[in-house]
Amino acid sequence: MKVINFILFQTGWLLTVFSAAYGMPYLGVMFTLLWMSFHLFSVKEDMKNELFFIAIIGAFGWLIEVIMVVSHFISYPAHAFFGTPVPLWMVALWVNLAATINFSLAWMKGRYL
Repeated sequence: MKVINFILFQTGWLLTVFSAAYGMPYLGVMFTLLWMSFHLFSVKEDMKNELFFIAIIGAFGWLIEVIMVVSHFISYPAHAFFGTPVPLWMVALWVNLAATINFSLAWMKGRYL
């Protein structure tokens, strides 16, 4: 399961970033929705907690991105925009990352440095 989680994370990251760069940011968002469906189904015994965790990380990531956009620290090209005030593909990247924390990145728990 950890290897599949890692492969789907990498696929999602690459697809999301490249599809946004080439003006099709909705592709990464759609892949992330499919991948999260698969991920949540694969952890069905703890689905509620995992969904809550992913939602919290997604909301946290969205808030960080909003603060950076509003403060003009970062900006996104118009062709990569799909959502407001932060592109949905950026939120998809945060959600994608959240799905790895308890699985393929579990080895990092307790290693704060």
